[in-house]
Amino acid sequence: MYARMSTCLRSFVVLAALLSCACAASAPGPEGAPEPRQPSVTTDVVYGHKDGLALTFDVYRPAQPNGARIVLKLAAATSDAEFTRVTSIRELSDGRVLVADQADTRLVLLQWGTGEAVTVGREGAGPGEYRGVGWVFPLGGDSTLFTDSFLNRWNVLDGARFVSSISEREGRTRLLQTRLAGADERGHVLGVRGAVFSGRYRDRFTADSLVLLLAEMKSERIDTLARIRGQGSAGFHVSGNIIVGSNPLSAEDQALLFRDGWLALVRVEPYGIEWRSPDGRWSGMSRLPAPILKVTDTERCFAMARWFRKAPCDPSSLPGWPSYIPPFLPTRLGG
Repeated sequence: MYARMSTCLRSFVVLAALLSCACAASAPGPEGAPEPRQPSVTTDVVYGHKDGLALTFDVYRPAQPNGARIVLKLAAATSDAEFTRVTSIRELSDGRVLVADQADTRLVLLQWGTGEAVTVGREGAGPGEYRGVGWVFPLGGDSTLFTDSFLNRWNVLDGARFVSSISEREGRTRLLQTRLAGADERGHVLGVRGAVFSGRYRDRFTADSLVLLLAEMKSERIDTLARIRGQGSAGFHVSGNIIVGSNPLSAEDQALLFRDGWLALVRVEPYGIEWRSPDGRWSGMSRLPAPILKVTDTERCFAMARWFRKAPCDPSSLPGWPSYIPPFLPTRLGG
Protein backbone atom coordinates (compact mmCIF):
# COMPACT_ATOMS: atom_id res chain seq x y z
CA MET A 1 0.00 0.00 0.00
CA TYR A 2 1.38 3.39 -0.91
CA ALA A 3 1.60 6.31 1.48
CA ARG A 4 0.62 9.93 0.87
CA MET A 5 -2.29 9.25 -1.45
CA SER A 6 -0.26 7.15 -3.88
CA THR A 7 -2.82 4.39 -3.67
CA CYS A 8 -3.78 2.30 -6.66
CA LEU A 9 -7.33 0.99 -6.31
CA ARG A 10 -7.28 -1.51 -9.16
CA SER A 11 -10.47 -3.25 -8.13
CA PHE A 12 -12.64 -0.25 -9.02
CA VAL A 13 -12.88 -1.00 -12.72
CA VAL A 14 -15.59 1.56 -13.32
CA LEU A 15 -13.13 4.26 -12.36
CA ALA A 16 -11.44 3.61 -15.68
CA ALA A 17 -14.33 5.50 -17.14
CA LEU A 18 -14.59 8.09 -14.38
CA LEU A 19 -10.91 8.80 -13.90
CA SER A 20 -9.79 8.61 -17.49
CA CYS A 21 -12.02 11.60 -17.94
CA ALA A 22 -12.00 12.76 -14.34
CA CYS A 23 -10.82 15.93 -15.49
CA ALA A 24 -12.25 15.64 -18.86
CA ALA A 25 -13.43 18.01 -21.22
CA SER A 26 -17.07 17.71 -20.30
CA ALA A 27 -16.56 19.67 -17.09
CA PRO A 28 -17.55 23.28 -17.69
CA GLY A 29 -14.65 25.71 -17.48
CA PRO A 30 -14.47 29.47 -17.06
CA GLU A 31 -16.60 31.58 -19.35
CA GLY A 32 -14.96 32.08 -22.68
CA ALA A 33 -12.69 29.05 -22.30
CA PRO A 34 -12.15 27.16 -25.57
CA GLU A 35 -14.00 23.92 -26.13
CA PRO A 36 -11.75 20.93 -25.34
CA ARG A 37 -10.58 18.72 -28.16
CA GLN A 38 -11.55 15.07 -28.62
CA PRO A 39 -9.85 12.52 -26.33
CA SER A 40 -7.00 10.38 -27.60
CA VAL A 41 -5.80 6.91 -26.62
CA THR A 42 -2.95 6.72 -24.13
CA THR A 43 -1.44 3.45 -22.91
CA ASP A 44 -0.24 2.67 -19.38
CA VAL A 45 -0.73 6.15 -17.94
CA VAL A 46 -1.93 6.67 -14.41
CA TYR A 47 -4.75 9.15 -13.97
CA GLY A 48 -6.35 10.20 -10.74
CA HIS A 49 -8.53 12.69 -9.02
CA LYS A 50 -6.79 14.97 -6.55
CA ASP A 51 -8.09 12.83 -3.67
CA GLY A 52 -5.82 10.00 -4.67
CA LEU A 53 -7.94 7.46 -6.53
CA ALA A 54 -5.87 6.17 -9.41
CA LEU A 55 -5.59 3.49 -12.07
CA THR A 56 -2.95 2.17 -14.39
CA PHE A 57 -4.91 1.43 -17.54
CA ASP A 58 -5.21 1.93 -21.26
CA VAL A 59 -7.35 5.05 -21.14
CA TYR A 60 -8.81 7.70 -23.37
CA ARG A 61 -6.92 10.81 -22.34
CA PRO A 62 -8.61 14.20 -22.62
CA ALA A 63 -6.56 16.53 -24.78
CA GLN A 64 -6.95 19.38 -22.27
CA PRO A 65 -7.40 17.88 -18.79
CA ASN A 66 -8.60 20.28 -16.12
CA GLY A 67 -7.71 18.14 -13.13
CA ALA A 68 -4.65 16.54 -11.61
CA ARG A 69 -2.55 13.95 -13.39
CA ILE A 70 -0.96 11.70 -10.81
CA VAL A 71 2.02 9.51 -11.61
CA LEU A 72 2.55 6.93 -8.88
CA LYS A 73 6.03 6.75 -7.41
CA LEU A 74 7.69 4.07 -5.33
CA ALA A 75 6.23 3.64 -1.86
CA ALA A 76 7.64 6.10 0.65
CA ALA A 77 6.59 3.84 3.53
CA THR A 78 5.15 0.38 4.04
CA SER A 79 3.34 -1.59 6.72
CA ASP A 80 3.43 -5.28 7.60
CA ALA A 81 -0.22 -5.20 8.65
CA GLU A 82 -2.36 -7.84 6.95
CA PHE A 83 -5.91 -7.42 5.71
CA THR A 84 -8.50 -9.83 4.34
CA ARG A 85 -11.03 -7.74 2.41
CA VAL A 86 -10.42 -4.01 2.22
CA THR A 87 -13.47 -2.08 0.98
CA SER A 88 -11.94 1.40 1.13
CA ILE A 89 -9.23 3.58 2.65
CA ARG A 90 -9.00 7.22 3.71
CA GLU A 91 -5.83 9.24 4.31
CA LEU A 92 -5.78 11.84 7.08
CA SER A 93 -3.93 15.16 6.87
CA ASP A 94 -0.96 13.85 8.85
CA GLY A 95 -0.47 10.88 6.51
CA ARG A 96 -2.10 8.24 8.69
CA VAL A 97 -4.58 6.02 6.88
CA LEU A 98 -7.93 4.55 7.92
CA VAL A 99 -8.50 1.10 6.41
CA ALA A 100 -11.92 -0.60 6.38
CA ASP A 101 -11.55 -4.40 6.45
CA GLN A 102 -14.98 -5.92 5.95
CA ALA A 103 -14.03 -9.59 6.35
CA ASP A 104 -12.23 -9.05 9.66
CA THR A 105 -14.86 -6.56 10.91
CA ARG A 106 -12.35 -3.92 11.88
CA LEU A 107 -11.47 -0.33 11.14
CA VAL A 108 -7.71 0.09 11.30
CA LEU A 109 -5.50 3.16 11.66
CA LEU A 110 -2.13 2.74 9.94
CA GLN A 111 0.76 4.91 11.12
CA TRP A 112 3.46 5.00 8.48
CA GLY A 113 6.26 6.24 10.71
CA THR A 114 6.17 3.17 12.94
CA GLY A 115 4.20 0.76 10.74
CA GLU A 116 1.82 0.32 13.66
CA ALA A 117 -1.76 -0.79 12.92
CA VAL A 118 -4.32 0.10 15.61
CA THR A 119 -7.97 -1.00 15.61
CA VAL A 120 -10.34 1.96 15.86
CA GLY A 121 -13.54 1.47 17.87
CA ARG A 122 -14.84 -1.95 18.80
CA GLU A 123 -17.54 -4.42 17.91
CA GLY A 124 -20.96 -3.62 19.33
CA ALA A 125 -24.02 -1.42 18.88
CA GLY A 126 -23.22 1.49 21.17
CA PRO A 127 -21.29 4.76 20.68
CA GLY A 128 -17.93 4.15 18.99
CA GLU A 129 -18.98 0.61 18.09
CA TYR A 130 -20.02 -1.19 14.91
CA ARG A 131 -21.37 -4.60 13.92
CA GLY A 132 -20.30 -4.58 10.30
CA VAL A 133 -17.58 -2.70 8.44
CA GLY A 134 -18.86 -0.86 5.41
CA TRP A 135 -16.90 1.94 3.74
CA VAL A 136 -15.03 5.12 4.66
CA PHE A 137 -15.59 8.41 2.81
CA PRO A 138 -13.65 11.66 3.36
CA LEU A 139 -15.67 14.68 4.46
CA GLY A 140 -14.25 18.12 5.31
CA GLY A 141 -10.86 18.36 7.05
CA ASP A 142 -10.09 15.12 8.88
CA SER A 143 -13.76 14.17 9.23
CA THR A 144 -14.70 10.76 7.85
CA LEU A 145 -18.00 9.06 7.18
CA PHE A 146 -17.78 5.38 8.19
CA THR A 147 -20.78 3.17 7.38
CA ASP A 148 -21.88 0.19 9.44
CA SER A 149 -23.05 -2.39 6.88
CA PHE A 150 -24.80 -4.55 9.50
CA LEU A 151 -26.65 -1.92 11.54
CA ASN A 152 -27.17 0.33 8.49
CA ARG A 153 -25.76 3.22 10.52
CA TRP A 154 -23.56 6.17 9.48
CA ASN A 155 -20.75 7.09 11.87
CA VAL A 156 -18.71 10.29 11.77
CA LEU A 157 -15.09 10.30 12.89
CA ASP A 158 -12.74 13.20 13.59
CA GLY A 159 -9.36 11.73 12.79
CA ALA A 160 -9.53 8.33 14.45
CA ARG A 161 -12.13 9.32 17.06
CA PHE A 162 -15.87 8.60 16.82
CA VAL A 163 -17.81 11.82 17.39
CA SER A 164 -21.39 11.17 16.23
CA SER A 165 -23.66 8.82 14.31
CA ILE A 166 -26.82 8.94 12.19
CA SER A 167 -29.33 6.31 13.27
CA GLU A 168 -30.45 3.50 11.02
CA ARG A 169 -34.01 4.70 11.66
CA GLU A 170 -33.56 8.05 9.91
CA GLY A 171 -34.73 8.64 6.36
CA ARG A 172 -31.26 9.18 4.91
CA THR A 173 -29.85 5.88 6.10
CA ARG A 174 -33.04 3.98 5.25
CA LEU A 175 -33.07 5.32 1.69
CA LEU A 176 -29.37 5.38 0.81
CA GLN A 177 -28.24 2.61 3.23
CA THR A 178 -24.47 2.02 3.41
CA ARG A 179 -23.33 1.25 -0.14
CA LEU A 180 -22.81 4.86 -1.12
CA ALA A 181 -21.34 6.52 -4.20
CA GLY A 182 -19.19 9.09 -2.45
CA ALA A 183 -19.29 12.10 -0.13
CA ASP A 184 -17.91 15.63 -0.27
CA GLU A 185 -16.30 18.10 2.11
CA ARG A 186 -19.51 20.16 2.36
CA GLY A 187 -21.36 17.22 3.92
CA HIS A 188 -23.22 15.81 0.93
CA VAL A 189 -23.62 12.06 0.43
CA LEU A 190 -24.52 10.36 -2.85
CA GLY A 191 -26.41 7.10 -3.20
CA VAL A 192 -28.89 5.25 -5.38
CA ARG A 193 -32.18 3.49 -4.81
CA GLY A 194 -34.29 1.23 -7.00
CA ALA A 195 -37.16 3.10 -8.66
CA VAL A 196 -38.85 0.88 -11.27
CA PHE A 197 -39.13 -2.92 -11.08
CA SER A 198 -40.46 -5.33 -13.69
CA GLY A 199 -40.98 -8.17 -11.21
CA ARG A 200 -41.88 -8.76 -7.61
CA TYR A 201 -38.26 -8.81 -6.45
CA ARG A 202 -37.67 -5.23 -5.30
CA ASP A 203 -33.93 -5.02 -4.80
CA ARG A 204 -31.43 -2.36 -5.74
CA PHE A 205 -29.67 -4.85 -8.03
CA THR A 206 -32.86 -6.02 -9.79
CA ALA A 207 -34.29 -2.58 -10.52
CA ASP A 208 -34.99 -1.60 -14.12
CA SER A 209 -34.05 1.96 -13.21
CA LEU A 210 -32.55 3.75 -10.23
CA VAL A 211 -32.82 7.23 -8.79
CA LEU A 212 -29.65 9.13 -7.91
CA LEU A 213 -30.07 10.72 -4.48
CA LEU A 214 -28.03 13.47 -2.81
CA ALA A 215 -28.42 13.73 0.97
CA GLU A 216 -27.11 16.25 3.48
CA MET A 217 -25.27 15.19 6.63
CA LYS A 218 -26.43 18.24 8.60
CA SER A 219 -30.12 17.95 7.81
CA GLU A 220 -32.65 15.41 6.59
CA ARG A 221 -32.85 16.95 3.13
CA ILE A 222 -32.62 14.51 0.20
CA ASP A 223 -32.66 15.66 -3.43
CA THR A 224 -33.34 13.48 -6.47
CA LEU A 225 -30.72 14.30 -9.11
CA ALA A 226 -31.39 11.90 -11.97
CA ARG A 227 -32.95 8.65 -13.06
CA ILE A 228 -30.38 6.13 -14.27
CA ARG A 229 -30.33 2.68 -15.83
CA GLY A 230 -30.36 -0.32 -13.48
CA GLN A 231 -29.03 -3.86 -13.87
CA GLY A 232 -32.51 -5.35 -13.98
CA SER A 233 -33.38 -3.50 -17.20
CA ALA A 234 -32.37 -6.60 -19.19
CA GLY A 235 -34.17 -9.05 -16.90
CA PHE A 236 -32.86 -11.27 -14.13
CA HIS A 237 -32.72 -14.95 -13.38
CA VAL A 238 -35.05 -16.64 -10.91
CA SER A 239 -34.71 -20.28 -9.89
CA GLY A 240 -37.93 -21.34 -8.20
CA ASN A 241 -38.53 -18.72 -5.51
CA ILE A 242 -34.85 -17.79 -5.26
CA ILE A 243 -33.52 -14.87 -7.23
CA VAL A 244 -30.04 -15.52 -8.62
CA GLY A 245 -29.39 -12.07 -10.02
CA SER A 246 -29.34 -9.95 -13.14
CA ASN A 247 -27.64 -11.12 -16.29
CA PRO A 248 -23.84 -11.38 -15.85
CA LEU A 249 -23.36 -8.91 -18.71
CA SER A 250 -26.08 -6.51 -17.59
CA ALA A 251 -24.67 -3.05 -16.92
CA GLU A 252 -26.00 -0.06 -15.01
CA ASP A 253 -25.12 3.62 -15.11
CA GLN A 254 -22.47 4.56 -12.55
CA ALA A 255 -22.02 7.75 -10.51
CA LEU A 256 -19.32 9.02 -8.19
CA LEU A 257 -19.26 12.08 -5.92
CA PHE A 258 -15.78 13.52 -5.40
CA ARG A 259 -14.65 15.25 -2.26
CA ASP A 260 -14.61 18.70 -3.89
CA GLY A 261 -18.31 18.39 -4.77
CA TRP A 262 -17.99 17.47 -8.45
CA LEU A 263 -20.14 14.52 -9.51
CA ALA A 264 -19.43 12.24 -12.46
CA LEU A 265 -22.19 10.18 -14.08
CA VAL A 266 -21.21 7.59 -16.68
CA ARG A 267 -23.99 6.31 -18.93
CA VAL A 268 -23.93 2.84 -20.46
CA GLU A 269 -25.93 3.63 -23.58
CA PRO A 270 -25.02 5.80 -25.29
CA TYR A 271 -21.61 5.52 -23.63
CA GLY A 272 -20.68 8.91 -22.27
CA ILE A 273 -20.03 11.01 -19.18
CA GLU A 274 -21.94 13.90 -17.62
CA TRP A 275 -20.63 16.20 -14.90
CA ARG A 276 -22.47 18.07 -12.16
CA SER A 277 -20.66 21.03 -10.61
CA PRO A 278 -20.72 21.74 -6.85
CA ASP A 279 -23.29 24.49 -7.48
CA GLY A 280 -25.66 22.04 -9.16
CA ARG A 281 -25.08 22.76 -12.88
CA TRP A 282 -25.07 19.74 -15.21
CA SER A 283 -22.88 19.63 -18.29
CA GLY A 284 -24.04 18.07 -21.52
CA MET A 285 -22.96 14.50 -22.17
CA SER A 286 -19.54 13.92 -23.70
CA ARG A 287 -19.62 10.74 -25.75
CA LEU A 288 -16.75 8.32 -25.10
CA PRO A 289 -15.25 5.95 -27.67
CA ALA A 290 -15.65 2.24 -27.00
CA PRO A 291 -14.90 -0.88 -29.06
CA ILE A 292 -17.92 -2.73 -30.44
CA LEU A 293 -17.54 -6.38 -29.45
CA LYS A 294 -20.31 -8.80 -30.31
CA VAL A 295 -21.47 -11.20 -27.59
CA THR A 296 -21.07 -14.83 -28.64
CA ASP A 297 -21.60 -18.08 -26.76
CA THR A 298 -17.93 -17.94 -25.78
CA GLU A 299 -18.48 -14.69 -23.86
CA ARG A 300 -21.75 -15.97 -22.44
CA CYS A 301 -20.10 -19.14 -21.10
CA PHE A 302 -17.19 -17.22 -19.60
CA ALA A 303 -19.65 -14.90 -17.88
CA MET A 304 -21.73 -17.79 -16.55
CA ALA A 305 -18.63 -19.57 -15.27
CA ARG A 306 -17.99 -16.63 -12.94
CA TRP A 307 -21.40 -17.26 -11.38
CA PHE A 308 -21.87 -21.01 -11.45
CA ARG A 309 -18.27 -22.24 -11.53
CA LYS A 310 -18.29 -25.80 -12.94
CA ALA A 311 -21.96 -25.97 -13.90
CA PRO A 312 -22.66 -26.79 -17.58
CA CYS A 313 -22.96 -23.72 -19.77
CA ASP A 314 -26.50 -23.10 -21.00
CA PRO A 315 -26.88 -19.41 -22.01
CA SER A 316 -30.54 -19.98 -22.88
CA SER A 317 -31.28 -20.45 -19.17
CA LEU A 318 -30.57 -16.77 -18.48
CA PRO A 319 -32.57 -13.85 -19.91
CA GLY A 320 -31.28 -10.50 -21.03
CA TRP A 321 -28.07 -11.25 -22.92
CA PRO A 322 -26.95 -8.05 -24.69
CA SER A 323 -25.95 -8.10 -28.34
CA TYR A 324 -22.67 -6.33 -27.59
CA ILE A 325 -20.25 -6.23 -24.65
CA PRO A 326 -21.10 -3.20 -22.48
CA PRO A 327 -18.34 -0.57 -22.14
CA PHE A 328 -18.16 -1.42 -18.42
CA LEU A 329 -19.84 -3.67 -15.89
CA PRO A 330 -21.03 -2.71 -12.40
CA THR A 331 -18.46 -2.90 -9.63
CA ARG A 332 -20.66 -2.09 -6.61
CA LEU A 333 -18.19 0.60 -5.69
CA GLY A 334 -16.34 -0.14 -2.52
CA GLY A 335 -17.30 -3.81 -2.38
